[in-house]
Amino acid sequence: MAKPGALRLGVLYVLVTSVTACVACDAFDFGRVTGSPSAGPSSPPPGAGAASAPPGGSAAPAGSPVDPLVIAVGGRIVLAGKAGAELEAHPESDPLAGIRAALSGAHLRVASLEGPLGGKSPAGGEARARALSRGTLDVLSSANAASKEALSSAGIRVATPPESGPSDPQELSVQGWTVTLLATLPDGTTGGAGPTGLEGRIERARKAGAVVLVVDTATPSDPSGRPLSTSLATRALSAGADAVLGASSRVPQGVSWVSGRPALHGLGSLLADDDPKDPWTARGVFARLRFFRDGRRDVSLCPYRLASGLPRLLAGPSRPTEEGIFSRTLARLSDAHGGLTLSEPDLHSCLKLSPPGAGRPDAG
Repeated sequence: MAKPGALRLGVLYVLVTSVTACVACDAFDFGRVTGSPSAGPSSPPPGAGAASAPPGGSAAPAGSPVDPLVIAVGGRIVLAGKAGAELEAHPESDPLAGIRAALSGAHLRVASLEGPLGGKSPAGGEARARALSRGTLDVLSSANAASKEALSSAGIRVATPPESGPSDPQELSVQGWTVTLLATLPDGTTGGAGPTGLEGRIERARKAGAVVLVVDTATPSDPSGRPLSTSLATRALSAGADAVLGASSRVPQGVSWVSGRPALHGLGSLLADDDPKDPWTARGVFARLRFFRDGRRDVSLCPYRLASGLPRLLAGPSRPTEEGIFSRTLARLSDAHGGLTLSEPDLHSCLKLSPPGAGRPDAG
């Protein structure tokens, strides 16, 4: 018969081994986005909503989808000037370090690459792709197919819209949720009606229980981008998209709503040189979307300034003034789309949005 001391040591060993295994499992499960370009699961993942309801569900046991799922969507990335040179010169740096504090809670990060990766050589383009990956960008919408190989090698998924319609959906498994990302063109070119058009693809993704995001991309003939078209936003949201994001506009634009779901008509630049003749091009925002298992959702916009083509959160004595400028301008731009209600800025200057008449949302 084992002695009591030896028995206690054996129990302690089993406990330590179990905890170690559990920690390793958690580290794997809560890593970056996982998944493949293939079609999503035939049945909704735990915690995802049905086609007629927003993603969410009742309380689930341990190991269920993260609650809430947080998705950050940034605007345009243009690497033709100082921003690209900075990435190529410092490929091991984090180009999003200046807004990292506000991005830290996101489980999925998306942006839009306009034009090629560029670089003085193929190796330069690969260095820029590595730098973007170090900024923990998971998916880029891009109409530039030539950059896809370098981005894919750096671990970044690419959603490339064809000129005649939306991209084939990127089906992503993110922290137990299914997220469908559709890249399309901001001029309203969406491939027509029917199952292969924008509405058909959105409806199929919703029936599969996915969170559905539509992100615009600059056309190859107009790499400077433009604001999201109102008709495209209305069509996508009416079909059931959870949000439509204008990731191609050079400057922040207003917000519109369909059934409480937002269309952000322009996020401005995430990584790009500003135009000294237009101070507003030195300002951008990223969207922070949160989806809860019980069906709740919210959206915030987090403003920043561009310095040498790289984003920096508002800081210093001028921060309250900058927050006021952004809040007033965003409200004015949104008036053309029916208006919106803004919270007070949170710790990182982020503003939570709600439809007009819904009451002022709490910050954070």
